[in-house]
Amino acid sequence: MITCDDTLISTYFALAYIRNNAKSYKTVVNLSLGWYKYLYKIEDILNSLNDKGIIVVDAAGNENNNVCESKESGKFSSFSGYRKSITVGGITTAINENGYFKAHNSNYGDCVDIFAPIEVTSAGPTNGSTESFIESGGTSCSAPIVVGIAALIMSEFPGNYTNESMKEKLQQLSFKDAINNLGYSKTFNTPNYFVNNGKRSIYSPDDTNVKCGEGVNASCSSGCCSKEGECISFENDPWEKCLIENGCQSEFGYCTTVEKAIEECEKEIKENEECQIEFKNIKIKSEILSKGETFKSDKCQTFYKRQFANQSVCSIAKKYKSFGFIDNYNRTTYHNSTLKYNNVRLKDILDTYMECYQDINEEELEKKCKIINSSKCYHCCLNTKEVVKTDESGNWGYENNDYCFMCWFTSLGYPCCMETIAIAQIDENGQWGVEDDHWCGIPN
Repeated sequence: MITCDDTLISTYFALAYIRNNAKSYKTVVNLSLGWYKYLYKIEDILNSLNDKGIIVVDAAGNENNNVCESKESGKFSSFSGYRKSITVGGITTAINENGYFKAHNSNYGDCVDIFAPIEVTSAGPTNGSTESFIESGGTSCSAPIVVGIAALIMSEFPGNYTNESMKEKLQQLSFKDAINNLGYSKTFNTPNYFVNNGKRSIYSPDDTNVKCGEGVNASCSSGCCSKEGECISFENDPWEKCLIENGCQSEFGYCTTVEKAIEECEKEIKENEECQIEFKNIKIKSEILSKGETFKSDKCQTFYKRQFANQSVCSIAKKYKSFGFIDNYNRTTYHNSTLKYNNVRLKDILDTYMECYQDINEEELEKKCKIINSSKCYHCCLNTKEVVKTDESGNWGYENNDYCFMCWFTSLGYPCCMETIAIAQIDENGQWGVEDDHWCGIPN
């Protein structure tokens, strides 16, 4: 292992040493550091590492910024901006049963190749103890997870991996479209890959894989009993192994046939016919709002999430027959529909309460402050960051000929929570909630 301090010159010489001494196609480098400047020398050393077949993985950073700007833009980020490494963003593990989310502080952009957990538990030896642990966070923790998986890939899969081919392998093994709050607003072009080591079962000294089948005369409490005698949960997309044609052991767990899967899927589609809504084809606001109520119903939300989480038998059936609406349904489709409905719904709310946005002078403002600060009339500044006045409520800005409240979350690129007051997470910025599978800020 080679370490260096957090300086450019030290990092440069460490990378040069690796280039001159490391074994080609058998070395992975972790870079949990970076700077906001472009240097030709660093790009040159990264090129030479790439040419020698040395895998370089770097942390995306923790400022909720786009780290993929060009060197000419004045917003260049090292190392991601060079595009000579595998850049890793961070996801939060506080999923609140709504799936995974890009951590609110993780950087993003089209050069962020893959995401890994941002919160980890690591050894924290103190006073000679070998059993103490500490909680750590940041994409500096995410990148080493990917480094470890890359090393496993090199040891288990034959081939001379380059940076590019390793990135492709990691993305191939990853969970696709698993991160809920990517693909909208400013993160729309950020690749949606959650790192996975390719293992669909648990491996440990305790051998916690659940065995089933004739060999152990045991059944699965859920999922399929595969031909190999392992219980595989539905969340791991085992449907091919659930086919009797592929050796699934029906007497020890769930199994189906292609014909039966198609029949069951047709039944599921028919039972959820009202949920098959495509907002992109609807132009009338009242119709969007009406169908939106159906879209947000518990029944339809369950139907959608079963489709993109591989929880439905349709996951296998649609490989053998077209079913229209669900054929290409994924998380991106779901979130685009959610965004379309929410945008129309929000505009309808604003139109309903336009009396809150009338031009008023300073004296009238003070008289009506209770109304303007109410939940009915609450308005966050969207563009300005200039504080024009401060009172007991906080800081105020002025835009579009009106006062607006300086909401801390809008400066981070996140919306205000419209309905929820349930706090999902608290950090140095403030209180966070979750609405429609997206992070939102709760006003202090």
